[in-house]
Amino acid sequence: MVSRHQIKKAIEVLEEATAEGFKELTQELLTTIKHLKYNMKSMEDSYKMACDDMGKAQIVYGFDDKFFANHNPPHTFAVQNFIQDWIIKQSDWKLPWCILLPNKPRYLERCLKAHLIYVCSNNQTQNDIQNYVKRKLKKQPDAEPNMFRIKPLDHTGIIDDYDVPHNQISFLLSFDYFPYLSVEQIKNYFIYIEKCLRPGGEAMIHITDADNEDEWKSVVAKKVTYCNGEIIKDYVNQVGLEFVNSYPIDSGYTFFHFKKTGTKFSIKKDMTKISPIA
Repeated sequence: MVSRHQIKKAIEVLEEATAEGFKELTQELLTTIKHLKYNMKSMEDSYKMACDDMGKAQIVYGFDDKFFANHNPPHTFAVQNFIQDWIIKQSDWKLPWCILLPNKPRYLERCLKAHLIYVCSNNQTQNDIQNYVKRKLKKQPDAEPNMFRIKPLDHTGIIDDYDVPHNQISFLLSFDYFPYLSVEQIKNYFIYIEKCLRPGGEAMIHITDADNEDEWKSVVAKKVTYCNGEIIKDYVNQVGLEFVNSYPIDSGYTFFHFKKTGTKFSIKKDMTKISPIA
């Protein structure tokens, strides 16, 4: 099946041809462009309709709590490196950050430079996270990963202030979650991500980009829900965030990077001791 990206490229080429003055072909080209645009919009609308609200997405695709509890897709070496590098780059003992974790823990052993991390998860307990990190740090048997705080993961996209403090989060990370959410859920999450981030705070979110040919094939096969870069940029702007960049790491794996305007800073001068939760 021809991807959305290929159709867009074809339209661009045809529009360039009409601008070059091929008079004998102009009308024919314009008619072709019109049909291509109509077909692309119809195709997009049909998939977006199926993914428009949470109820439809869960019924059509079956992406519910049971799905997330058993879903742990493999990551290529490139994806692993990208996530780990971002975690290491963003970990700062002066500033808290947050991870939306619908399935099993990954990469949390890379977070130990961070002082406080809110882990939004419905499938992991405080002990689960700490035991996972200790297993990964077996060469450091005395390590006490007490910086993690487990909070509920609300699939409607709401992140309550009493779970994750608003206007405080320096960095928010999510992978293997948003490609299985409806457009409605994604938009709601963006509203609350903006609330959670402090000025200068950043988010790195793995989301379906149907302009990527392999991701488009996954949408058609109902392996992921429909979304694309244009929708993401529009939602980012609507909630008052700043779109930074998108990163197609591997076939079928795209991250979107956006931030809150302002400058990150902390009044902390010394690290406060965090005790284990009883």
